[in-house]
Amino acid sequence: MRRHRRAITKIWSAVISSVVFGGCMLFVGPADREVELRDLVAARARWNANGVSDYDVTAQPQCFCRFTGPARIVVRGGVVVRGTLIATGQPLDSVSLSGYRSVERLFDVLEDAVRTHAHRIDASYNSQYGFPQHFFIDYSQMTADEEYGYQLDDFTPLGR
Repeated sequence: MRRHRRAITKIWSAVISSVVFGGCMLFVGPADREVELRDLVAARARWNANGVSDYDVTAQPQCFCRFTGPARIVVRGGVVVRGTLIATGQPLDSVSLSGYRSVERLFDVLEDAVRTHAHRIDASYNSQYGFPQHFFIDYSQMTADEEYGYQLDDFTPLGR
């Protein structure tokens, strides 16, 4: 009877998780690494298949770092070339700009987190282009302020 209750509890947990996360946002624990890596590889393949290397996007690093807010960044040839803070309209200086990542670099960050067994990874990918729309990584449960997240909005591919 006790096994039966545990099985039912696990099933309900899975159902609730799928409703809460909508099948798009994933919480990744140690047992889910293969699934997260598979989803990451599929998203990266979708990104590569679209052939987008020039785009504008609103980017928001989410970390305990010096970045002050969302910026509209310009990416050419897969490299962040300039950015403007949304709140002020001021261009980003080179030091601040270095904290913003291209989609290709964000894929690298996520892949590294999966491969190095980060404690927690939440990630969602754009269904059309495959880029990571949002992610949050907690590298170590026992360390404070090492978490890293990123949000991309208002993606505009160029030259297509």
